[in-house]
Amino acid sequence: MIKPANMYLKRYTSLAVAADVLINRRISLISPSLWPDQNDKFLIEKYREKSKLEFVGAVCLTSGPETFHHWKTFADGPNGVCIQFDRAELERYVAPHTGVRMGPIRYVKIDQVASIPCGDISDLPFLKRYGFADEREYRIIYGGPAATGVYHVPIDLTCVRGLILGPFVNDQLFDSIRSMLRKIDDCHSITVTRSRLIDSNTWQKRWTRRLSDSNGGLA
Repeated sequence: MIKPANMYLKRYTSLAVAADVLINRRISLISPSLWPDQNDKFLIEKYREKSKLEFVGAVCLTSGPETFHHWKTFADGPNGVCIQFDRAELERYVAPHTGVRMGPIRYVKIDQVASIPCGDISDLPFLKRYGFADEREYRIIYGGPAATGVYHVPIDLTCVRGLILGPFVNDQLFDSIRSMLRKIDDCHSITVTRSRLIDSNTWQKRWTRRLSDSNGGLA
């Protein structure tokens, strides 16, 4: 039985992070201090201050379809990879951890800010400017002590549906990277594919057939 697309969560990241997930069976929640979105960092820091938390760590995923924006922004270059998680399995492993919360991002326009209740600040890490709505972000956050500046959530490999290497990965390296990943303990049967978002034979063949059928036009 094929699960609906929204039953999966994707993390666009680097090959090194993907290897860490598979080798150490964990999701790492890190400080947002290096995020490029200053607005995002601002709200999370306000949440940390007002909640009197020593540390807040986060990891960003998406429930949305593959887009060029996701690759270019979060997994650019030849080391880009998308980890596909089974949503129900991931939530099952994450939920029991004290201080960990998760959920979809709510996107807010500037003129809506004044109408948002601020009595409960727990929603702050899950609010973002409306201009990012197409990302359909899903966030896991942790608030509490963290001696090393990162909080690891142990998971099982049943959480990982598969890996998609980025559209910028060299074709000649694909087999080597797939072989390397499958040599990780218990990962011999993991699904590893490559994104064809920017170079799809299917797209090009169907257009070739379409143009041929219409004698060079679309009338």
